[in-house]
Parts: sequence; C-alpha cells; structure tokens
Amino acid sequence: MKPDKYIINMDTKFSDPDLFRAEAELQLLSTAETEPVILKYEQLLFELRVHQTELEMQNHELRRTQVALEESSARYLDLYDLAPVAYFTLSENALITEANLTMATLFGVERNKLINSRFARYVMPEDSDAWYRFFRQVKQGVAIKIPELTLHKADGTPFYAHLECLCVEKDNETMRLRLVIIDITERKLEEALRIAALAFDTHNGIIITDAHKVILCANQAFSYITGFNFEEIVGKYPSFLQSGLDDDFYKTIWTSLEQAGEWQGEIWGKGKAGQSLLLWLTINSVADTSGLITHYVGSFTDITELKLAEQALLDSAQRLEKKIISTQSELKKNTEESQELNITLNTLLRRQQSDRNELQSAFSNQIRGSISPFLEKLKNVSGDTNKTFLINILQNNIAELINSTGEVNTLASIYQLLTPVEIQVASMIRLGYPTKKIAQSLLISLGTVNIHRKHIRKKLRLNGKPINLFSYLLALTE
Repeated sequence: MKPDKYIINMDTKFSDPDLFRAEAELQLLSTAETEPVILKYEQLLFELRVHQTELEMQNHELRRTQVALEESSARYLDLYDLAPVAYFTLSENALITEANLTMATLFGVERNKLINSRFARYVMPEDSDAWYRFFRQVKQGVAIKIPELTLHKADGTPFYAHLECLCVEKDNETMRLRLVIIDITERKLEEALRIAALAFDTHNGIIITDAHKVILCANQAFSYITGFNFEEIVGKYPSFLQSGLDDDFYKTIWTSLEQAGEWQGEIWGKGKAGQSLLLWLTINSVADTSGLITHYVGSFTDITELKLAEQALLDSAQRLEKKIISTQSELKKNTEESQELNITLNTLLRRQQSDRNELQSAFSNQIRGSISPFLEKLKNVSGDTNKTFLINILQNNIAELINSTGEVNTLASIYQLLTPVEIQVASMIRLGYPTKKIAQSLLISLGTVNIHRKHIRKKLRLNGKPINLFSYLLALTE
C-alpha cells in the first residue's frame, strides 16, 4: 500500500527550490512501499505529492521569514521611537518628513503635528541665521562644523541642542537629510555653573540675595573686604552694610533696579569693625523666563585707598597750582621791577653818554683851540722833515686821545659792541687761536671768520690803523 500521509520536517531551512524538491522526494520515498513496477499514474501521483510537499515547505519558510521580519521591524521601531535622542528626516525644503517619539516628547508636540512642519519654526530667532546657513551648506555638499543651536519647545521653553548630520540621501534627485538632536541643556548649565564658580572666585566682593533681598550667599572676597564671615550674613538683609546715607539715596537705587534691572555707582559702606568703606557697587536683578525677579546679584570693589590717593593727588595739584600762581605773580612783579630798573639804567646810560659826548666835545674844542693852531704854525714854520713827521705823529695821537675821551677801554665794554658770534671769535683771537682753528671750533668757514674779523675791527675803530687785533684785545683789561 501507498501511504496517504507524508511526514515533512518543517524545521529545515531552505533557500534553493531544488533543495525543497530533494527533501520532499526523500520524505515520500522513505514512507512508500517497495514495488517491482511503478506505473505511470502512480509516478504522476508521486510527482504531484512531491510538488505539494514542496509548496508546503516553501509556505512554512515564508511564514517563518515573515515572522522574523515582523520581529525585526518591531525591534527597529522600538529602537527608533524609544531612542534617547531625537531622530528626524528633512526634505530638501527643510520640512520634517519623519520623526521618532523622542523628538515629539522633546518638543512637547504630537508626532503627527511634527510631520510636514518646518524645522525652522523651532529654532530661536537669534540662531535662525546659523540654521539656514548650515542647511544651505549641507545641501551644497560643503563640509562644515555641526552647529549648536538654541531651540524651543512648543510652549516656547528654550533649550540647547547639538545637531548631528547622519547622511544625505538622493532618490531621483530628491534630497533627504537625516539628523539627530541631542539635548545639551544640562551640559550647558554645568558649564555655566562652572564659569559662575570661577567668576565667584574673584577679587571683587559678590553677594547674592533672593527676590526679597535676603542674603543667600557671598564669596570669600566679600568677607575679606567687609570682615563679615559667611555665617554672620546669611539670612540677613544687606542694610547692615549701610553707612547711614539718606534713605532717598537707597530708594533711587531700588527704583533704578526695578526700571532698568541694574544700578552702579559709588557708595559708602560700613565694615565689621565700623570702618568706612568707599565701594564701587554694581547691582543686577535676575529674572526667570516669565520676567519675574528671582534674585539680586551685587558686585563691589573697595576703592577707599584709591579715592584717598586720588584726593591726595588733587590736593597736591591744587597746592602746586597755587604755588605756580604765586610764582607767576612774583615773576611778574620782578619783571616789572626789572623793566623799571632797565628804564632807569637806560636813562643813566643815556645821561652818561650825553655827559661823555659833552666832555669829548669840550675837550676837543679846547685842544683844537689851544694846541692844534700852534702845532699847525710850528709845522709850517719848521722846514725840518723829521720835526714835521713828529708833529704829524703828535697830531694823530692828539686826535686819538680826543676820540677816546670818555670811553672805558675794558674787555667787557668792548664785548658789549659785538654780536655773540663776534664775541666768540674775539675771545679765541685773544687766546691766540689761528683762523683755521677758530673756523673748526665754531663750525664755520674761513671766509666767515675773516668777515667777523673785519666787523670786529670796524666796531673797535681799528680800520686803517696799523694795529694788530690780537695785541689790541690782549692789552684790554678784564
């Protein structure tokens, strides 16, 4: 008998149709009875059963493959939707075409509302240019640094994000950009706290209060400047630092904080030991996203010594100015006295010159009236040549005596007639320096020295006289 049921091993995996047929034939042969002759219809029936078995095996393999694909797809969807980062896909027009559940949760919006919306609507205005520049350069295939942007959720809450570009796909010239968003708000806050800690550790005194002006904390510089330690100030109002200024002054400060959010200027404070402190104070108000003030931050520098030094310099400048004014007054007075003295001296000099001229005129008249006529007569009477020569010499000497009457032949009086350069030349001539040496010393030419010599002789009335300039100057008394 031929079996009416065939046992098929459905656990066997096949990828080749020939293998399916071989396995089916083996299973049928293992269950068939051995007969000496196989008839044609039985062969045909065998072929049909083999084909049926083959189809059953293929159907089983397809179902198992489908189950594996469904399981793999489910795992992929779980990984995609539940990933810790936001995955999304943009079209070439920057429209969101795909997004995972993490992105919908991050932005606080339903996923179906994200689809076909523009990603730019979630970029903060201050970073819009950076986003458009990044997207344009990615479309152009330019390799650029992936930016960090400030995005905002559907309710307007901002957060910091780092973008990573996974790939750019082109299908029939349609670009698709797959991106990842990583929320780095916590990292940014940690960086801000680290920077704030560094800023807190500064030489400026820093104090932080809550919205009710109750001190929350202060840095080490605050204790160093004021003398108060941390435990003595926490929970108190900053008013214990006030130096007793007019209340209107402090009202002005708080009014400025309410209107502008900041105030800065000089203010007198009081230290723990009661010492007065002149501070340069800056106060800023800190508000939350809704604009409600949450804290006040004050930063100050002790400028007491600087102000004292500034005042000392100001006092010194005022004293110096007064001294300059006094000196200028005395100088003006001395100048006026000198001018009066010069006028007097000039008057005396003119009177002296007038007296000298009168004396010279009287003496000359007396010589010409009492001596010169007799010398002329004596010269005319005498026929002796030697006597005539002597009489000529006597007449010349008398004329020189008349011309020099009333003059003081001292070196100082001679130098008054000369220019500064001529005085230098005359002094070097008197010391016996040759013309070449004088020119080298005064950095002038030989011709200039000779010109000065001629001027000196002319001013000393030596022109046409056989008198050596060196000898003449040397004979003058100092």
